[in-house]
Amino acid sequence: MGDSDRQSAVAKVGDATRAGRPKRWPRPIRRLLRLLTGRKKRNRRSKPRSADDRAIAWLWPYLAPTTSRRYPPLYENRDAMILQMGRVASISIHEAIRTDYNAYHTHGFSSARSADILQQLLQDDGGPSGNRMMRGYLAALAHGALLHWYKQHKTRNGARLKIITLTRDPVSWMSSHLVLRRYATLPKIRAWHVAAAGLDPASLDPAAVDELAAVRAFGAAFGEMILAARPSHGLAPAVGELRRLAHARYPSADEFLSVATAALSCGTWFDREVKPVLGLDLLADARLRDSGALRTETDYAEILVVRFEDLRGSLPLFGDFLGLRNFALPHSNPTQSEHRDMRAAFEAGLEQAGGAAVRRELRATAYGKACGYDRLTD
Repeated sequence: MGDSDRQSAVAKVGDATRAGRPKRWPRPIRRLLRLLTGRKKRNRRSKPRSADDRAIAWLWPYLAPTTSRRYPPLYENRDAMILQMGRVASISIHEAIRTDYNAYHTHGFSSARSADILQQLLQDDGGPSGNRMMRGYLAALAHGALLHWYKQHKTRNGARLKIITLTRDPVSWMSSHLVLRRYATLPKIRAWHVAAAGLDPASLDPAAVDELAAVRAFGAAFGEMILAARPSHGLAPAVGELRRLAHARYPSADEFLSVATAALSCGTWFDREVKPVLGLDLLADARLRDSGALRTETDYAEILVVRFEDLRGSLPLFGDFLGLRNFALPHSNPTQSEHRDMRAAFEAGLEQAGGAAVRRELRATAYGKACGYDRLTD
């Protein structure tokens, strides 16, 4: 895709997104609220100051909707991409650097990801998830265009693009992902549970389905299939075996497979969203497995990879990488109680299926070994 095509695609999605954005309060009310709360007005009149700024100015209006209103991208700031397979403390990192950097949080900026989200939009039934997918599509396009700009120009005002990403124990990531995407996973788990129980969904009141019981049953069934499919012997053949088993066991396997394959996707995320886009196989570097952190670079980007489980001990590394003294993480990513219940139900199901054996199988995948998770003990 050329520059003109990227600009046109980003512009179309950006116009659609801004059209649905709620109107701001009138200026006198905003001024009164600032007086009452003591909040200072943030300078939003950032203007290009250099040839580099002017060269990227066309992209600026489409990057702005991917950040918060209070912290829009400023030309005087450097650019940082928080590239995550899930939320995995990315909110904390974003809050720690957003006053010094234009901090963009993304779950991927590959062409494949943009195409996947577009396909989901085309299949959407018009529900509230459509707005979420539209914003995700815009972000993927805009962040992909930002990366492409740096690949061509190398630096902006003498600084390369900073890219931060974290790994996570695949077992913990899987349950966290299930809860994070509960708006998509819960309806599918509920539908699978009803079909597996031999009930007629047309005559069943959805409110009568015990969602936590359904999640626990899914965890148990999924854990059993993990042990049978053996992802430690290769994720691709394991997914194939998972499909065969699901179609053999359940009258309607599509919902089960949709959630199950998504739950295993962290094992391929670096191969899908990092390696082909950055041209680097970060998981092949032994430093990540041995020390829990990896710092590398290209001619257009500086890249930091850290194991989530080693995050607190890596704060000096973050400070040095970002050039920020006294770097600290101000946000703990709390999980609401009802979401903790859902996560606990899923993990109880895995425990019922074999617990430690399931965890060992997931941690012994190629991804788990590359990150050193196969060394974890319960």
